[in-house]
Amino acid sequence: MRMERKIMLTDEELADAMRLTGITDPQALVRHALDEFVKRLRLDRLAKGGFAPDFEAAPRRRPPHLRNDLDEDGNPLPD
Repeated sequence: MRMERKIMLTDEELADAMRLTGITDPQALVRHALDEFVKRLRLDRLAKGGFAPDFEAAPRRRPPHLRNDLDEDGNPLPD
């Protein structure tokens, strides 16, 4: 769905963005900027715990053959 929107940008803002990106079409430049902004927000959200920030990861256990607190039969060593 396309919607026409009017945004106000200074000539300096537009010229800087065009120079830095190499995009000369103002409409394509704004579309690119919005895409990059959304990508950054999604990455930030993912870095902060994704979509389930209250999720607690299951405790990790080393496989028995790598644990040093078990004997060769998998039984706990005496203290």
